[in-house]
Amino acid sequence: MKKILISITILLLLYTSTLPVNIQANPQIIIKNEKLIDFIKNQKFKLFKTNSPKTSSFNPVDIELKDDAFHGSNSLNFAEWWYFDAMLDKNYSAQMTIYVFGVFTKKYIISEANIYKNGINVLSRQKYFIFNELDLSKETPNIKIDGQQLMKGYIDEITGLWIYDVKLNFTDASLDLQFIGKSKGWKGILSIGGWACILPKAEVKGKIRLNDIEYNVEGEGYHDHNWDMTLFDLLHFGWYWGKVNSDNMTIIWFMILNTRFISDNLCVISKDDGEYVNIDSEDIDFNAKNYDFDYIWLIPKSFILRVDTKNIYFSILMNTETIDSDFKVNGHYWRYHINYSGNIIINDDMEFISGIQIVEFMRFR
Repeated sequence: MKKILISITILLLLYTSTLPVNIQANPQIIIKNEKLIDFIKNQKFKLFKTNSPKTSSFNPVDIELKDDAFHGSNSLNFAEWWYFDAMLDKNYSAQMTIYVFGVFTKKYIISEANIYKNGINVLSRQKYFIFNELDLSKETPNIKIDGQQLMKGYIDEITGLWIYDVKLNFTDASLDLQFIGKSKGWKGILSIGGWACILPKAEVKGKIRLNDIEYNVEGEGYHDHNWDMTLFDLLHFGWYWGKVNSDNMTIIWFMILNTRFISDNLCVISKDDGEYVNIDSEDIDFNAKNYDFDYIWLIPKSFILRVDTKNIYFSILMNTETIDSDFKVNGHYWRYHINYSGNIIINDDMEFISGIQIVEFMRFR
């Protein structure tokens, strides 16, 4: 108990030492880019970085469809998963994951779906497939269980667009959504296995069913794939992950916490025209702040993501709308709906962005 109180005291002291900053610009004020850049240079501030110093770099490369197929692992135990989420109309949002776990020579699957209304969880379901017939292609993104298809990814022969059909069925609910890629994907190796951001931004359309009511929905979504994560990776503290969209790009970050204060920092800008830009870890500042208790856990309620390089600057403030927490076998998980806003400058072109997106915080210990 004494150790817990000391830890809480240290966290509170560090939190209160954070300097207050106002990084949310007024979009109604028109400022010349040169003046804004000068202003930014004069507004350097010291953040309490929850993930500093940085320990490694990330080097994304182009992907092919096979990269999103089942990878498997040479390890006696591993986890691999396909993640999808979507911000939909009618104030709905959805998150879906298909997990594959390997234990010795056996494999089993868990399908998971969460549906939100105004950021509040209205449905959370999991289905376990342990003794079922599993069809996991190593050539294409194709997952079948007992002949029923959960996920299929393919490239449209006419448009060249990457398309994913995802169908998850539960007793009292179902999701049947199609993701059509709007930006180019990429992949890289992390300290916790492989990661491919397949669809940084996608058009989404389809149906969700809650009890006996079916809704036609459409919106904007995201899809990535992680593989070859083993039990040894649970020695990490956890991670922060999230993304924000503008009209013509998506900013994706992944802060892998080796300890509570030392992390691998990743941030990639995916443009809708197909180009993607990797940010060096030394240029990434990520600040989790405004801590509060969730049961016995002390968790942040807002975040600041800031990048300042020669040609790229952005400062994005993210405030919590809602939090959905979930105890898992390997740790504890929080899924945030955040309200974000900020400025982006790329090659002297300035853009103000705002919106609502999903962010997550996972901790193993």
